[in-house]
Amino acid sequence: MNVIEESLWLQIQKPLGEELHAKHIFLELSRKFFIGLDRLGFRHILIESSNEDHSSLSMQFRGVQVVIKELVVSGGIQKTYIDLICREPAGHHIFNSIGGEIAQKIADRGEESDSIEVITAILAKWKHFWGNYTQGVMTLEEQIGLFGELFFIRYWLIPRYGERVILAWQGPSGGRHDFVFGDNSIEVKTSSSSNGHIHRINGVDQLDNPQVGSLYLFSLWIRQTEQSDHSLISVIDSLRDLLDQDADIRSAFESLLSSSGYSEIQRAEYEKRKYEILEAAFFLVDQHFPRITQNSFSPALPNQIEQLVYSLNLNSYLDKSLCSSVEAFLALDI
Repeated sequence: MNVIEESLWLQIQKPLGEELHAKHIFLELSRKFFIGLDRLGFRHILIESSNEDHSSLSMQFRGVQVVIKELVVSGGIQKTYIDLICREPAGHHIFNSIGGEIAQKIADRGEESDSIEVITAILAKWKHFWGNYTQGVMTLEEQIGLFGELFFIRYWLIPRYGERVILAWQGPSGGRHDFVFGDNSIEVKTSSSSNGHIHRINGVDQLDNPQVGSLYLFSLWIRQTEQSDHSLISVIDSLRDLLDQDADIRSAFESLLSSSGYSEIQRAEYEKRKYEILEAAFFLVDQHFPRITQNSFSPALPNQIEQLVYSLNLNSYLDKSLCSSVEAFLALDI
């Protein structure tokens, strides 16, 4: 998937008056496509439109506005343009992706295609991102948990299963286990405790057997430090770069990221914390694994107990792990 390069925006000077300063980009895809800045520094994506009926264009989001304008671009004649305006700096990264996707779709459909139809469909896919702008900062525990899941996706799962493994990420959608694909379910736990692999387990269902297949647990031990290159933002950006080749997978990823509690508007806050990877371990959760489930009680957990939360210390169980490195994980027969 094409993406508007951030450096292209830096090549445009802000105008002094009410006009836009624009630049023609993606010439290899379309002659219709421009980007521009207004005097306030807001970013514009301009698409020339030959459709005289613009009544169907009604997409509205926080952070992006779509309007129709009569403009003269690059000294040409006055033409009608669809103008997408981004007023939220935190949304620039996504705005660049949206622009690239629109340009590619218009090119795929042909110069005479209905640009409004293309834009409406693409903006609808990204609606979840703009709708999540008001979300507050995640707790430190939530940030660490999300970092662990994304780190596992980026550096363990994708090298083994490919980019479509994103669709197996069930945790943000309310799944009982974080990942479900084929006959395998995987739960991811991340600890920043100075005492090692110590995890909070919520309820008797979290480590219970899946309905089909086997359950595995990925345990990640990290430490917060300024000397590391890893952060929640670095792993998100790395995943976005990888997933840019498939618009549907990228959109699914952004939707799941939003559902997990992440909001791009808090990007600067999440960038402050860096994490050093101390140790990883991958376990089969079988009858020998230390856990509490419904079967731990006879005849059953009393109805009067509404919630059961416990700490799981895996430090003395590390010798039972299936692997502790990506290389060994790739070689596992699971």
